[in-house]
Amino acid sequence: MSDTKCALQPLINEEKIRRRIHSFLDVRQNCIINRVSKWWCFWLSGTSQDPEIWREVNLSVSAPHAVTDNVLSGLFKSHPKIQYLDLKFCGKISDKAIEEAANTLKDLQRLEIEGCGRRLGDEGIKHLSQCSKLTTLNLNGCQKITPAVIENILRDCKSIHTLAIGSMTTLEDKSLTAILRAGSQIKRLYLNNDSKLTNLAVENAAKYLNTKLEELEIAYCANIDDDAISHLAQLAPNLSSLNLYGCFKITDKALQMLGTLPTGEHSVLKKLNLSMCRNITDAGIKALLEGKKNCSKTLETLQLYDCTRVSNQGIVLIGEKCSSLKFLEVFGLDGLDLNGLETFLSRAVSLEKLDCGGCQKITSISLESLMKRYHHLFS
Repeated sequence: MSDTKCALQPLINEEKIRRRIHSFLDVRQNCIINRVSKWWCFWLSGTSQDPEIWREVNLSVSAPHAVTDNVLSGLFKSHPKIQYLDLKFCGKISDKAIEEAANTLKDLQRLEIEGCGRRLGDEGIKHLSQCSKLTTLNLNGCQKITPAVIENILRDCKSIHTLAIGSMTTLEDKSLTAILRAGSQIKRLYLNNDSKLTNLAVENAAKYLNTKLEELEIAYCANIDDDAISHLAQLAPNLSSLNLYGCFKITDKALQMLGTLPTGEHSVLKKLNLSMCRNITDAGIKALLEGKKNCSKTLETLQLYDCTRVSNQGIVLIGEKCSSLKFLEVFGLDGLDLNGLETFLSRAVSLEKLDCGGCQKITSISLESLMKRYHHLFS
């Protein structure tokens, strides 16, 4: 045993190998080995710790229910070099924890506190204004945080380029406009399930973020319709990802505008989620793919979950036109049958993954046979 230990010790001392070992461990596991082994404790704690190991701390996976203000206080003091902090659904933390994170973690770049809205409010979040390196801020579902505080943070932290403020009942068109003015550097904006937002919100996102806007999610924003997409197509030429999941008012007209309006020499649209947009038809798919913007050459991900009016014709056209398509979701398409799906597969040369369950015209036996032939697409 001692001979084996002596043989392994120089190997484990290698910095790259140590970091590789810890890349497979979560925070909880690192804390355990920190307590049971003096040698690991030497590298994981105190002045001798390797800061690279603690760059990313994800507590939303290990045991979010056990994370408290005191737990975080000890973590921040022991490991002040944390850059990415994921506290999603850690419902026991309060403003005190966020204030301490802002005061202690001077290198903090990404903060995720989605689903922590029960005890978090403006008193803690306002301190993030001093986090000059912050690039990503996820506040989804934090109902007690007011738009005015978010506006102030964006005004002070010009490095923030990714902002998620979905499911916030306090967010309206007017307050979002103020946020966008303060955060004109934003590249990725997530506004999911904000029921009070209208087309004006999308218009202002395109207006104030303009060429910087690369990703936009407005899933389940029930008041958004085709006119909002018209503004995006005209004012946000560098949009590469658009999520319209559950925007029931979206029709073929929106796809036509995405495909034909001149927003630059080339399209950069790579990801498009139209799931549950039940007014989309084959005609809309055709308009999108055959428009002037050449979306068919750039689309890599297309999601059509529960788009019940899309049939064989539209899916076959996708296989024929989309030369770069890697992932297609057609779950729940009642108009798609086995012949249409097989024709699509014969033409989709770049496809890497397919989700085609729940289609009434495709039996479980047929689907099982298809999965055996194209097993690499279903793994």
